[in-house]
Amino acid sequence: MSFDRLMQSFANQQALGELEIRDDRYYFTIDTNMDVACFQANGKFYVYGVISMLPKDHQKRETFLLDMLQKNLALMMTERVSLCIEPEEDVLAIYLCRPLQGLNASEIEKSVATLVNNLELLIQLAHSDPLSKPSPPSLLMP
Repeated sequence: MSFDRLMQSFANQQALGELEIRDDRYYFTIDTNMDVACFQANGKFYVYGVISMLPKDHQKRETFLLDMLQKNLALMMTERVSLCIEPEEDVLAIYLCRPLQGLNASEIEKSVATLVNNLELLIQLAHSDPLSKPSPPSLLMP
């Protein structure tokens, strides 16, 4: 089955209506606030979502990215999602990659669900306070 038909089958199963297609990417919105894109490249299937705009100030951007990398560290062990920076759009995003071979509408649904769950968490983390550094241990003298 062609990728176009797979995406239309997925959209029909999820009652998403007609998918918006731009630059060979299929766009749709989940829960009225999370924009998701699906596309194929180099024999792989990708699901993609934007977490946050990046701060313009260089120092704030660096602090934000370091904080998000620390917060994402635990997810890396259990989830197969990756953070990325989109320099053209100046955003921090998340994507999930699966092999295109053997892909079906059910696998697309599972992949989108995984990405959306992680996207929702990372959006919340992006708007939460930065992680504080642990204080050094106290030295108690007898």
